[in-house]
Amino acid sequence: METIAKPQKWGIGSMAFFISIFATMFTFTSYNDISVGEFLLGKIGVVFPTAIISLILFCLSIAIAYKYRSHRLAKTGKIIAMIFILLTTILLIISLL
Repeated sequence: METIAKPQKWGIGSMAFFISIFATMFTFTSYNDISVGEFLLGKIGVVFPTAIISLILFCLSIAIAYKYRSHRLAKTGKIIAMIFILLTTILLIISLL
């Protein structure tokens, strides 16, 4: 007998995916030799490392996905965030050497 899976709903947990994508673009997407994050921060007059802000956004994404794990795209957002936290951390360590 087949059980019908309850469809996942869109909600706050779905934002984990979109926050992860934004944080990825914030750090790793560049235009004219400047990252999107540096451009956005420059427009509002903030001088802060984009890698730190993206790590904060990735951690926020993981926290949201953990709390609302039954929402659509929450697990995907959490996985993307964990991969890019690892990648960003490795790149930060390499740049400090």
